[in-house]
Amino acid sequence: MKINLAYGKRGLEWNVPDGYHVDIIEPQWVEGLKDQTEAITEALRSPIDSKPLKDLVSKDTKIGIIFSDITRATPYHIILPALLKELDHADPKNIILFCATGTHRPAPPGELETILGKEIASKYRIIQNDTNDKSQFMHAGNTSSGNQIYLNAELAACDLKILTGFIEPHFFMGFSGGGKAVMPGMAYLDTIRYNHSISMLENENARWGITSGNPLWEDVNEAAELLSGLFLLNITLNKRREISGVYAGDLRKAHKQGCIFAKETAMVPVDESYDLVITSNDPYQAEVTVALSGTGVNTGNDLDLLPTVTELTGNYPNPFNPTTKIKFSLKADSKVSLSIYNVRGQKVKTLINDNMEAGYHTIVWDGRDDNGKSVSSGVYFNNFGSVNNSGDYTSVKKIILLK
Repeated sequence: MKINLAYGKRGLEWNVPDGYHVDIIEPQWVEGLKDQTEAITEALRSPIDSKPLKDLVSKDTKIGIIFSDITRATPYHIILPALLKELDHADPKNIILFCATGTHRPAPPGELETILGKEIASKYRIIQNDTNDKSQFMHAGNTSSGNQIYLNAELAACDLKILTGFIEPHFFMGFSGGGKAVMPGMAYLDTIRYNHSISMLENENARWGITSGNPLWEDVNEAAELLSGLFLLNITLNKRREISGVYAGDLRKAHKQGCIFAKETAMVPVDESYDLVITSNDPYQAEVTVALSGTGVNTGNDLDLLPTVTELTGNYPNPFNPTTKIKFSLKADSKVSLSIYNVRGQKVKTLINDNMEAGYHTIVWDGRDDNGKSVSSGVYFNNFGSVNNSGDYTSVKKIILLK
């Protein structure tokens, strides 16, 4: 029996030997909306429990539009032109685009053009979240869980904050979209660490498809609602990445409608557990990374090409158990440091502290600390830094160990 997994851009064909009982579990197929642009326009003009977007804006209204970075499949080439058309009576100088990178690295200019389109990327001011620079954030207040919420100060100063994104099941937040655009999207590192702490993740409601009673989701929405002037614009997608639904208006009510639709179409109940589950998550980036040769650090450049940027690309798998591969690129010979920190800011493991050659690199972390002891389940952070003649580069990315 041949099965084609949704892996990469071309799929991955897998042959299942005869004699096995095999069930193929897929999301319910939903056709894309016939006129996706018109659907967005209609949602903005008839939002859920809110005035039409155009009525919330005057020429002098200061508007912040939060958008996702390239790790999300949100089709901004469709969303943003329709959204900005509804804001055409506002002064473009009063519109700021906020890239909700959370703890991800900033998007280089070419990547911003890929996400937004060249015209929009050049016309509007863009602010990217720098989660490590506390001077960019203001204390908006505390949530009922005790999380001290520090959010981007320029976003907080906007009269109207438009939260964009797409809704899909999320393995510990319940669903994506909604208030996540604000936190972790535009939040300070300590605020994100608290939200992603072990005590939160260990809660039995911190799982796929659960929002009410999920401490992470509740914390995110309380954090977002510390800001005034929120307006949601979320969408759902089918597996061809066509827009299948648009949800605009009140943060909680519009997001709830989108979550109901996503749960009905993207989640499939099963009657019993399986002995073996094989799944994929469409990681097309894997096709352009260098193949590993063995374990540990791989500094070989099989493609015989040097990267054009220094970048911590992240780890895979994530979540992981017992090992994960951390990938980064160096555009020049550099002094490199790569360490793992826990949510309390304590260094757990030093992986690299050495000079390294330009190229693509991979290192494996086996979930052990500097003393060789296995660490507990929870959220950890890659702290990467490089120094060379071209300048310094730092990046922090989240790792989740689930045992």
